[in-house]
Amino acid sequence: MTIEKHERSTKDLVKAAVSGWLGTALEFMD
Repeated sequence: MTIEKHERSTKDLVKAAVSGWLGTALEFMD
């Protein structure tokens, strides 16, 4: 259970980082 929770939070962290990076990249592309 602990591992699953850690994995999910890590995935959310990565998703948030990618979303922020993509948003910045899209702004630069515009």
